[in-house]
Amino acid sequence: MIRYDDTTRMLEASLTLRSKRQDLLTSNIANADTPHYRASDLGFEGFLKNATDADSLSNVETAEFIDTNGGVTEVEAPFDTLDGNTVNRDAEIGKSAENLQRFGVALETVRRKMGLLRYAITGSDAA
Repeated sequence: MIRYDDTTRMLEASLTLRSKRQDLLTSNIANADTPHYRASDLGFEGFLKNATDADSLSNVETAEFIDTNGGVTEVEAPFDTLDGNTVNRDAEIGKSAENLQRFGVALETVRRKMGLLRYAITGSDAA
């Protein structure tokens, strides 16, 4: 992705992390009936909050966060299941829908920023 300012870098990080989170949430939903499956999620909200500081954007790369920290945390089960599975299918579907919506907002923001850049270069908003 073209990076021309800190906002674009943060949007790139958001898209990458939301995509990884969607993979985890989808895996949780798919394994809702698997005995002893432990639901997991990506704890990146704090990362994005810290990334709003321009200094942290220059020092932290999304790939480093994913690869070294992993960011993957086990979801606390609000109840004990007989088979040891911690997936709450309804909650996972809700989180997945919210995550997709936020991904779409970030993607639309990138599209508009690229449109502004295209307009600044060519003087035309045509693709």
